[in-house]
Amino acid sequence: GVGYKDRYKLVNVHDRAAVALSMLTDAKLVPATEPCWDDAVEIYLSQNKIEKQRTDHDQKKFAQAVKRNADDLARYLGSGDPTEGYKVKLSEFSRMRVLGFREYCMALHPSWSPSTFNKCVQLIQATFNKGVSMYELNVANPFIGLQVKRSTSHVIGKPQEELKRR
Repeated sequence: GVGYKDRYKLVNVHDRAAVALSMLTDAKLVPATEPCWDDAVEIYLSQNKIEKQRTDHDQKKFAQAVKRNADDLARYLGSGDPTEGYKVKLSEFSRMRVLGFREYCMALHPSWSPSTFNKCVQLIQATFNKGVSMYELNVANPFIGLQVKRSTSHVIGKPQEELKRR
């Protein structure tokens, strides 16, 4: 049988063979290192693909959109270096850390409408939330309230650009 020392051995979740063996032996699965932004992106894409069951073409388009937005955040977090940004631990995300992301995105993508920016933030929030829930972290979502508010032009009867499209 399996001794008590082996039974509670920590398993690196990135080592597929070790994970498979741990499932057979009922070992405890914990991340070998603290999960980072790149882990959240990877797990979000894999889990979302299973949950939504899109066509291959639609899944590729969705993954590109998620990756594009994740890259923007990684560049912002890494002060221009996405590799460093992807290494930021999920537990290190805070409201103060992401506060300037809105201005960064608006400067990076001046043609974006408020709804395009909001969609970007929604994808980032979903990615972050999936990483936090899958790794069972107790971290507040720092992206809440980061979305751009729509103007009040609809109240005074002026059509908004984004509503003309519909």
